Amino acid sequence: MIKPNNEVIKSIINLESNPFWKEIVKWLNASLIDGSIKNNKSIGEETIKRQGRNLELEDILEHISKARIYQENTQQSRNMEE
Repeated sequence: MIKPNNEVIKSIINLESNPFWKEIVKWLNASLIDGSIKNNKSIGEETIKRQGRNLELEDILEHISKARIYQENTQQSRNMEE
C-alpha cells in the first residue's frame, strides 16, 4: 500500500473526531484480530491468503494511526524549505 498523500492525511485527521469513523476503525481492528485467530487453524494456500489480508488491514490501520505524524513531518519539511 502506498503512503497516503496530503489530501488523504487531512481527510483521516478530519474524520478522527467523527464517531462513525471511530466505529469503522474498531471494525478494522476487530477484523484484523479475527483474521489472525482464524489463520491459526488454516493450512496451505489459505494461510497465505489470510496473511495477505491481515497485512493489508495492518497497513491501513498503521497509516490511520500515523496520519498526524505524517502531517507534522510534511509541515516540518515545508518549514525547512522556506
